[in-house]
Amino acid sequence: MSMERASATTREPFATGFRLTAADRPGVAQPVPERDIPAQPWRPIALAATLMFLAMVGTWEWHWRDFGVTPSYRNSNGQWAQQRRRINAGEGNKIVLIGSSRMLFDVQLPVWERMTGERPIQLAMEGTSAMPTLEDLAGDPDFTGRLLIDITPLGFFAAESTRADIVPYYHKQSPSERIGNWLSMTFLEPYLAFDDPISRSRPSCEGKAGPSGRERRCARCRASSSITTSTAIRGCGARSRPILPITRWCGNDGRRPSAIRCRPR
Repeated sequence: MSMERASATTREPFATGFRLTAADRPGVAQPVPERDIPAQPWRPIALAATLMFLAMVGTWEWHWRDFGVTPSYRNSNGQWAQQRRRINAGEGNKIVLIGSSRMLFDVQLPVWERMTGERPIQLAMEGTSAMPTLEDLAGDPDFTGRLLIDITPLGFFAAESTRADIVPYYHKQSPSERIGNWLSMTFLEPYLAFDDPISRSRPSCEGKAGPSGRERRCARCRASSSITTSTAIRGCGARSRPILPITRWCGNDGRRPSAIRCRPR
């Protein structure tokens, strides 16, 4: 009786190219969806889509290169976690630097290595109290080295931090996030200037010689809505020096991706 009712209420199937839904087959299990693929010149379509993609990416990259931005490594949670893992990978007896921007921006790792023969592990982070990292290292039996702490009362005892999620991120980082960080540092960050949003918001006014280069770029600095700090606007002054100091965007491992952004003041 139920089968007769089901067959009586079953709707007529759609035309070719459409699939039936559960509403069209009451009382019948939903099959694997199938849909006819129309015949199209897929190779020319794929080629055209690839060329359009390359053209748009190239145009966007040219725009930021002309603006004065150069490729740089992100100061990301993934890069911080990469340096933190070194302690658990056999380098727990090394000197570790923790703190806020003073420690991150002002300590020159290549100079330290040249003078002491040992390169420390840089775990400082801008706008962030060293307390979470200190507690994390204190509870890690693999860490047996020395700790150099940057203590700024306003920042060290602050209730909130700009990058307070770095320690939880390290402990919960998934394999896919590790792979994504490796892919980004290997294939994107060394070559694409537009990949770093922080560098895009603080473009350098040093680059092309003559008024058509530097002055035009500095005019963009003053007029651009991307500029959110007075530091970036002050960088468009007569000195025409790189806005960011040597270690600011060279990454926690001190890598030097570009001659402009990593040039000493």
